[in-house]
Amino acid sequence: MAEFSQMKTLELWYQAMGADELVANIKDPELRERALKRLQKEKARSIANDIFPKLVENNGNIPLIKDQLPTIFHAKDHSPGEIEKVVLKTFEGYRKTLPNSCQSLLDRYRLHDAAIKVVGVGSVGTRCWVLLFIAGEGDPLFLQVKEARCSVLEAYAGASVFPNSGQRIVNGYRLMQPASDMFLGWTQGTLEGHDYFVRQLRDIKISIRVETFGAGEMDLYATGAAGRWHSHMLALAPRTC
Repeated sequence: MAEFSQMKTLELWYQAMGADELVANIKDPELRERALKRLQKEKARSIANDIFPKLVENNGNIPLIKDQLPTIFHAKDHSPGEIEKVVLKTFEGYRKTLPNSCQSLLDRYRLHDAAIKVVGVGSVGTRCWVLLFIAGEGDPLFLQVKEARCSVLEAYAGASVFPNSGQRIVNGYRLMQPASDMFLGWTQGTLEGHDYFVRQLRDIKISIRVETFGAGEMDLYATGAAGRWHSHMLALAPRTC
């Protein structure tokens, strides 16, 4: 923090540390070697050979999202692969929130399917969808559309300056992570009027699996938690939610 306080505004904004650099700071050679091997393994994984076969099945030659009750399923009144007009309109609203360059990138993909996804504990009761896009064989893109509700702080700090709660969340992401997911955006449901934010279902984020730590790893993690805990990536795992 002392070092950051001496930086100029743009220097601080662009300040970043790569995972390799962070892991290299681990002093214990055995733990450092384990972390580097795990990091290399995670980097080698891709959507095509990781999440794609878990979430998709082929109906003839058409890839569709696989129903996996009770967590992922299609709406009762619609067949897999049937894209409602309301979904297309809501998606178009999202597309307009992306920079022009990302709009052009997104246009290379075609929407193939949409399914409902049950959210995790932190978002219980909110709406969530998974969208499957395909640009070519073995070239998928998964977007997650999550309902955005008003901040719990509004009761104390007043209403947000953003008219759309999804926009507020995306703005927060971009403030904390200037080089975040390029497909971050927001939209509003055209029928029910709920706010949503959109991001990739898996954008190569990694997290620390504390439950796998032994005594040595936990000690290293705890002593560095106040400052550089990300440097202790001893059990890396891709986040898919």
